Amino acid sequence: ELVWHIDRGDNLIVVTNTGLQCLKQTLDAGWHTVTLEVTDPLVSATAVATVTNAVGVSPPTLHVVTDNTSACAPFATWETAATNLHDALALAYDGALILVSNGTYRITRQLIFDHGVTMRSVGGYDLATIQAPAVGGVRVALLSHIAARLEGFTLRDGRGGTGNPGGGVLVNDAGGTLFYCRVTSNIGSGYDGVGGGVRLYTGRVSNCIIDNNRLNTDSIQGMGVYQSGGILENCLITNNQTYSLTQNSGGGVHLTGGTVRNCTIVGNTAATGGGITLSNNGTIQNCIIVGNITGKDTGPGAPNWYNAHATAYQNVCTPVSVGTGCITADPEFVDPAAGNYQLRLGSPCIDAGLPLDGLPEDDLAGNPRLTGFGLDIGAYEYDARVRSCGIAVTPPEAFVAQNVQLSASFFGFDSETNDLHFAWVLDDEAGTPVQSGLGLAVVQQAYAAYGRYNVRLTVTEPSSGKTAFTVLTNAVHIGPQTLYLVQSNSVPVAPYDTWAKAATNVHEVMGEAVSGSTVLISNGTYDVSQVIALDKGITVRGVSGLTQTVLKGRKVAGVRIFDISHADAVVEGVTIRGGKTSSIGFGGGVNISGGTLRHCLITDNAEGGYTTGVGVNQIGGLVSGCVISNNAWCENAGGLAIAGGICENTLITASRAAYAGGVWNNGGTLRNCTITGNTSTGTNTNDAYRCPGGLWRAGGTIINCIIWGNSANNPSTKDHPDWSGGHATAFKHTCTSVEVGENCLVADPRFRDAAKGDYRLSPHSPCRNRGLYQDWMAWATDLWGNPRVDVKQYVDIGAHEEQSSFSTLMILR
Repeated sequence: ELVWHIDRGDNLIVVTNTGLQCLKQTLDAGWHTVTLEVTDPLVSATAVATVTNAVGVSPPTLHVVTDNTSACAPFATWETAATNLHDALALAYDGALILVSNGTYRITRQLIFDHGVTMRSVGGYDLATIQAPAVGGVRVALLSHIAARLEGFTLRDGRGGTGNPGGGVLVNDAGGTLFYCRVTSNIGSGYDGVGGGVRLYTGRVSNCIIDNNRLNTDSIQGMGVYQSGGILENCLITNNQTYSLTQNSGGGVHLTGGTVRNCTIVGNTAATGGGITLSNNGTIQNCIIVGNITGKDTGPGAPNWYNAHATAYQNVCTPVSVGTGCITADPEFVDPAAGNYQLRLGSPCIDAGLPLDGLPEDDLAGNPRLTGFGLDIGAYEYDARVRSCGIAVTPPEAFVAQNVQLSASFFGFDSETNDLHFAWVLDDEAGTPVQSGLGLAVVQQAYAAYGRYNVRLTVTEPSSGKTAFTVLTNAVHIGPQTLYLVQSNSVPVAPYDTWAKAATNVHEVMGEAVSGSTVLISNGTYDVSQVIALDKGITVRGVSGLTQTVLKGRKVAGVRIFDISHADAVVEGVTIRGGKTSSIGFGGGVNISGGTLRHCLITDNAEGGYTTGVGVNQIGGLVSGCVISNNAWCENAGGLAIAGGICENTLITASRAAYAGGVWNNGGTLRNCTITGNTSTGTNTNDAYRCPGGLWRAGGTIINCIIWGNSANNPSTKDHPDWSGGHATAFKHTCTSVEVGENCLVADPRFRDAAKGDYRLSPHSPCRNRGLYQDWMAWATDLWGNPRVDVKQYVDIGAHEEQSSFSTLMILR
């Protein structure tokens, strides 16, 4: 006789089964202890066996709250809800739903979803957080089942490690779905610790925000997401950062397989592929990839994408065309400065997406994914169900009396443009239309006074009486052609268009400048409390030269002095001092990706951590006739890190770094520069090739440069301190201590007085007339303002051009 005792603690089931060794029994939810009692009546013998918690039965829905003194398994009601996510997950089996109330749930080990279980917060990611302990190797969650689903949480402070990818979430090759989550402030590290936020092998990551994640190890990729398969869709991927601006790639996404679709990838940072790096296979569809940052990428898609493929990119919006159906225009976000990356009416991304099957029904904001004539590009769908109108302004900045064009867009009307009435209020706050009429979808307006102007538009359909109204705040900025900054003025008056009205604060005067303006700065020292971003064609000029005008930072981490990105931006004739990089940053004094930096002194800037280019970080543009000196203590390149653009006629001296004390060249052109008196402090002999005091070349060209008198602490480079990374054709006409490249001069350049910092050539320097003549030199000047080519049509090596002397021969008869 067999007697089964199945005990849940509050309910005992006793089943007598004669001769049957298998029992089928329906049980309630919970853990059940099973005891089997076997009796042989012939010999009056009995045996008993007990297995504690032998059977676990999951209720269809389990509950979790942050605090509950009445918690009781199996957590089938809110009254008996668990207070620990792991407890509920341990009881949940395939098909179960775990509902989690609002609050912060701190875990000490990762959550493992290896069954077909859904864990869902009731209030969404703004109200429910799962927080890891921020120690090595503890990520937040592992999804390892095709039917596993994690939904509606903020997932933060996870840490990957060696062989442990995905700082926040790992979706492994068994699959799973991450939906409607925010993955933030996670870190990947160690060998194969790829994917600071998410590592995606297969499965789906949908409708998520993936932001502020990073890697803290060289040579691993994917600060936001590392993806080798599966689908990444409807996601905003932003502000993910690199550890190293020399090696890490894929600031937003590093893609080796799978599909990225309808994502907005903006404001991420990496050495290459600030937005996305395509490393092997994969497809990118209907994505916006703009406003990303790179440390060394000079490829055609920099700084947003790296590695083009004719068919991989489909209907993306990015500044440089790639793939098929690409849009290179501004996507026209609602308010990118405030982090609102939804599309404005009139955006070129509206209805411009590739038709796709299988997308979630809603976009990232919860609006229907398809409301217009086609899918929109990006993570957000413009809601075309609502009758509306929009305004585009070209140009949004202008001078007095310069025409500005305003163009209308509209949705929800039955009539054509010529049958609609447009009423424009351009500068009259009383609301009286300045221009109105049928078909007036485009107007021109010239403004007579400085200021910022709102533009209001009402569109009316006379046949039906339907209307739509919009206002574009600060749509037009009218500024002066010249603005003035002085150290002291008791009555500064915006917009500071005369010396009498001049500003005394650099940030205030820059706020009034428009594209095409020139800001003149008088003698003095001016505090810089936040980066001066030149993302439009503004010229900043010291009126008395670099020694008289100083822009000084406070050496606060993350506050460099200038970020020069616009092709027409110019900074000249100033001293740039006291900037400091962020903990993972570049360019403490200046970061330049476009425009011109000339006749400036960049000195006494500092690092904030793992830094590249304390003085200047250059990935584009022109640096000309500058002195970069006394910038110190960083990871790579105390003076100048250059990955693109041109640096010419510049002296780099007295700077210090672990790797490449003076210059790290990874793809730019150095011509007629003098690199001397710099120091590398790195001592690791395995990294000796990176440790010259003068210049470390990993790419780019070096022409007519003096690289001499630098020092290195590395035992392997002490006898070879001036340069490393030689290449037969990369170095041309250089003067240095060890021969390299073409027409190298191995000789002391004979500066006039190096001990006192006078690095002009002496009249008998061997560098005189030994340089390679190039066309750009015809009208150029050297660092000291001398003609770059003298009357004899010769050019010197280095930043200084020693002028030829003349003599007269008299013949007496």
